[in-house]
Amino acid sequence: MGGSVTYKGFPTKHPSVKNPDGSQSNVMLGTFGIDNKQYVIPTMVEGKKLTDDQAVSTAMKFGINNYPSFSDVTQADAWAKKYHGRVSPSGKINY
Repeated sequence: MGGSVTYKGFPTKHPSVKNPDGSQSNVMLGTFGIDNKQYVIPTMVEGKKLTDDQAVSTAMKFGINNYPSFSDVTQADAWAKKYHGRVSPSGKINY
């Protein structure tokens, strides 16, 4: 992906949940190295915090190619940071 293509959104759902501090969140993103690429994968899906293994397993179930990928972790981390607050409950990215 490398930022040249607009990523439309995650194939999973991300409803808002109330955090212990009273704030609300709907997604947490992590970066994972798979097959020589770095993927940005939600680690909170359907309002539930996932382990890293569960997050990767979920991404594999929905098709790993449906997630943004990058050639290095720096690019993946930058994308995750930039778009973290822009994931709608339906998984769509709000640019």
